[in-house]
Amino acid sequence: MRVFYGIKILFATEKVGFSEDFDDELMGSNYDNKNYYHNFHDREIDKMNEELLDLNKINAQLEWESAIKVSNNIFRAKEKFYSLKAMWKLRWCNKFELNQHQENIIKYNYNERRMIYLLCHRGPKYSLHEIKRLSLISDQLGLNYNLKKICRFGIDNNTEVKHCYHGEHEVKLLMQMSRNEKERRWAWTSWRNEMKNIKHLFIKSVAIQNSGARRNGYADMGVCWREEMEIPGIENLSNKLWLSIKPLYELLHAVVRFQLRKLYPGVILSATAPIPAHLIGDLWSVNWQSLADIILPQFYINITNILIKKNYTVSKMISVSEDFFTSLNFPPMTDKFRTLSLVTRRNNSINNCHGSARNMYELNDFRVLACFEVNEESFNIIHHEMGHVQYYMAYQNQPVIYQNGVNSAFHESIGDVIFLGAMTPRHLHRLGFIDDNGSDEISRIELALLLKLALTKIPQIPYALLMDKWRWRVFEGVVDSNNYNKAWWDLHRNLMGIVPPNSRPDSAEFFDPAAKYHIISNTPYLRYFLSHVLQFQIFDAMCKIAVTVDKINFHKNSNFPLYKCDIYGAKISGNKLRKVMKMGSSIKTRRAFIELLNTSEYCVDSLLKYFQPIKKFLEQQIRLNNIPIGWN
Repeated sequence: MRVFYGIKILFATEKVGFSEDFDDELMGSNYDNKNYYHNFHDREIDKMNEELLDLNKINAQLEWESAIKVSNNIFRAKEKFYSLKAMWKLRWCNKFELNQHQENIIKYNYNERRMIYLLCHRGPKYSLHEIKRLSLISDQLGLNYNLKKICRFGIDNNTEVKHCYHGEHEVKLLMQMSRNEKERRWAWTSWRNEMKNIKHLFIKSVAIQNSGARRNGYADMGVCWREEMEIPGIENLSNKLWLSIKPLYELLHAVVRFQLRKLYPGVILSATAPIPAHLIGDLWSVNWQSLADIILPQFYINITNILIKKNYTVSKMISVSEDFFTSLNFPPMTDKFRTLSLVTRRNNSINNCHGSARNMYELNDFRVLACFEVNEESFNIIHHEMGHVQYYMAYQNQPVIYQNGVNSAFHESIGDVIFLGAMTPRHLHRLGFIDDNGSDEISRIELALLLKLALTKIPQIPYALLMDKWRWRVFEGVVDSNNYNKAWWDLHRNLMGIVPPNSRPDSAEFFDPAAKYHIISNTPYLRYFLSHVLQFQIFDAMCKIAVTVDKINFHKNSNFPLYKCDIYGAKISGNKLRKVMKMGSSIKTRRAFIELLNTSEYCVDSLLKYFQPIKKFLEQQIRLNNIPIGWN
């Protein structure tokens, strides 16, 4: 396997980049002018980036291999590789620190300091022992999660049969497709009960992460995560943003609860009670789109059925997404993307079905790993993951240390911005999905489309916030392991008005947060909270840059509905977005905001403007049916 050959070569040349003879020769020479030392720094920085590129190539291949198959050899290789990379990083950081204190060497310039900061001062600093332990724990957690299945017995032709649902992908589909309350309750509960024997691994992971964070000057790992956003007071800002969105969420929650009480009489006992989580039809109560047909049944638009009737394949959905990007002057997907991506689950060839985009750090080698199907959810995710790939392509000419997003929220926003464009009435008409009469007045079909987006987008906002609020408190030690479940469900009740359908006590066996992939994979989630604000800001900005919107000058008609803005083919808008994307992480968040949005901060105004018709619709439903708002 190529990856093991790569590690063998890397281990054999472990000290490449740290030639003491070369350094001594330079330091002992008679050169002392500033240009010389800047050239010296440039050579150092270039060498560091060259070596980091080699390391990233190996890391990407290891992660790819471990995602598509279970292998102890790969796990051992990852453990050894992470130790090697840590030693490499330590040597370079010590070298940079030493240079800073050399009297006869000029100080690093801004660009050099930025690179050194990203390499050495951002993020945790683990010991070799901690790296080995954390690598092992991470692999165990991932393996546990990906191999989970839930099974039940039934009767078929008077014979008892066992039916199993394998992994997150199949259990999630069951929750979406079934309307049987008992079946949903069984799937919801069984998936969480399968997470037993994981809690002790998570506790160990928290301790190691905190140790690594403190070694690099952070109070705990939560502080380390928040710093990545490069926004002072990000927790307070997040709370402020949520308070501005909360009234809209509460309207949506009230109407959904009202309809669920009619659909499942007796299950929600009170008109002001929180909603039992399993009734939502989503494994985590984060995506409520499957409820659209009970809220607006006569105008429900089933995009999945349309895709099937039009003989769409996964490949065609990818092509349609790619077409939208290229209409904005983004480049097409590469040949390697088409040949090396794994986008369907063929013969259980994928160990991890959770959709992800991959930068392999080879020329034009960008991939997607997912289990797509011909349905609306996959259509959405394809746009999202292609946004990541386009970001990889945009900054691929940056030094490798800068080959990242402005911050993780920016990275998560790009594909979602394009999906907002793809779901406009004009573009769906362009695809032949709906009829569009071009009227400025909102039609019932447009309302149904907007409602589906609201059910998809808005509940994700408090969920994303509670995910990291819970982990921040865990890292701080405010929530200890004896109260994991209680704190988890308290946040669900307080922020979302969602409660478990049955008792979920704190014990060695119950650990409900582990039912979510991003807890297992240790992926910070604030990025999704912020991206759900940012994507509407970017979409709004792109609309204002576009020459025309439905033949109406956007600048002269500020009341034109944002949800109707057709950015397809708006190359000027695409160029401005891609200009910021090309900069990667060489620029800070504030500059990226100013370049793209002409503001320096996150703001919910664009989101609220986009969903203004839904707000009016929900308020109307609440008045007509005397629906109470909020939960006790």
